[in-house]
Amino acid sequence: MPGQFLSEADRINLNRFPLDFSVEELDHYYQLSEADLVEIHKQRGAVNQLGFAVQLGTLRHLGFCPDEVNQAPVKVVSYIALQLRVKPAVLSEYGSREHTRTDHLNKIQTLLGYKGVKAEENRKLEEWLLERALEHDEPTVLLRQLMVRPGITVLERMVSHAREQARTRTFEQLSPLLTPQRRKFLDELLLKNDKLKATRFEWLRQEATKDVPKAINLNISKVKYLQEQQVAEWPMAVINPNRRKFLATLCRKTSAEALDCMNETRKYPLLLCFVYSALAELSDQTFDLFDSYLAGAYSRAGNELEEFRRKSVPATNEKLHFFGQLGRVILNSEVKDEEVRQTIFAFLPQEQLELAVEESDRLVRPLDDTYFDYLAKSYPTIRQFAPKLLEAFVFHSNTAAKPLLDGIMLLKRLNQQNRKGVPRNAPQAFISHKWHPYVFEDSNSEKPTGRPKKRGKRLNRRYYELCILWELRQSLRSGDIWVAGRNHARSGQ
Repeated sequence: MPGQFLSEADRINLNRFPLDFSVEELDHYYQLSEADLVEIHKQRGAVNQLGFAVQLGTLRHLGFCPDEVNQAPVKVVSYIALQLRVKPAVLSEYGSREHTRTDHLNKIQTLLGYKGVKAEENRKLEEWLLERALEHDEPTVLLRQLMVRPGITVLERMVSHAREQARTRTFEQLSPLLTPQRRKFLDELLLKNDKLKATRFEWLRQEATKDVPKAINLNISKVKYLQEQQVAEWPMAVINPNRRKFLATLCRKTSAEALDCMNETRKYPLLLCFVYSALAELSDQTFDLFDSYLAGAYSRAGNELEEFRRKSVPATNEKLHFFGQLGRVILNSEVKDEEVRQTIFAFLPQEQLELAVEESDRLVRPLDDTYFDYLAKSYPTIRQFAPKLLEAFVFHSNTAAKPLLDGIMLLKRLNQQNRKGVPRNAPQAFISHKWHPYVFEDSNSEKPTGRPKKRGKRLNRRYYELCILWELRQSLRSGDIWVAGRNHARSGQ
């Protein structure tokens, strides 16, 4: 039947007492005030007083009172009977006179300030309900927002009418966006794409499941596809944000075939809201994947370092013993200065000493060891998506993160120009103490020494880019840098 969305079981449940009541509900709705007690004691006898009180609390709580008052939950009846000092069982006799319950209900409605709905008030109620329907279209939510109510069938018709009006109003609000070009774009979303082997709609709503370069690049391609349509500039603020979210979610759950069969007043608002929200969601997902991949790469780097340290323990002990002997020769006052080298080579042959020095260089770590050199092993993989990520999004920063933003802009230019080196005057203020041993290098060595380099030294492109990406990750989490159009920014470590 048009205007009905409730099952018979739903109607029965909505027309009777709830199965359970919380302590808070009992205290809030069924606690009798002094004014309540005055009116209750005007009723004749314990039966009428208890029945009157039950209807009073129920009307305050539910906005209506079920016909079978004497079947009210035991918890409610006992709570009220205790306050009236009467036996709960007497409620079974309530309503034996045909008009008693109705007369009491009319008195209670007057007492609480309720009145019948007139035509003008009914129109205002429908307008109010339409505003709620423009926020969300879930019928049961709309139904729960109606307080003192007429019959459930009347309310069903009101809710259904409000929902239909909301659909019409939404289409009217979005109509200015539906240019011929945009209609064509939305219609093409539902067509099978031979290259994708699916519709663009299905392609857009498919979420990435792994933080791998392929998934990140796929998300970026979706973002760029929507950016080409200037989706971020669509004036979607004309409809309520909750309404946009609801329609986008509904669209995501609907098949392309079902959408294609809808009339334009339903199809186009759904697709507009879906596409608009998809841009923000895909941007969020892309940076979540970026964050996750860098975190994983750093974790793997730490594991590799621990494995290196475990394997290098014997060699480290050997070198300590070796250079301990060397130190004892140097510190021996009986060995003349001009004989030191000769004495050392007598105990430690020159060739063996040279090998020991070379191996020590391989074992030595920066003083403030953050194992960024192990992170650098992931650089070729990171390069598979990082340039595309930086190119696809527009970054904004507060004053503190301005140097990093300048570094990002420089990196984007270097990528566009396919340049491998980093100019000496590149932004450097964002490079932290931990990154210094890696980013700044001597011209004849690429190995970090553990000592911060002075500015003006050559900048290592690999570590400079990794430093920017790592600091970008941290700044996105803190909110010092943000991307327009995203739903949220991650925070934490």
